[in-house]
Amino acid sequence: MAKVNYKPDPRGLAELGRSSGMTRAAMEGARAVQRSAQAINPSGSYETSPATVTAGWRNEQRAGARVVETVMKAGARRRALSRAAQGAR
Repeated sequence: MAKVNYKPDPRGLAELGRSSGMTRAAMEGARAVQRSAQAINPSGSYETSPATVTAGWRNEQRAGARVVETVMKAGARRRALSRAAQGAR
């Protein structure tokens, strides 16, 4: 087998992490968590939004997303959002 020599391009990886495609992927994951939380707690209300997160070994700003419980009825007791996020891992 041929030896492969990998050398990362930090600028390219950082650019990828800030890209619109990465934002779309993060939002897709957030929407999946939102649907799961809604299934666990149908009386709750959940919203997704894009977010900037700090990530990587250089602590750079990257694309991300968040899910927020906007109506806290039984969801807080059921830990619906936490359970949905754990299930998405």
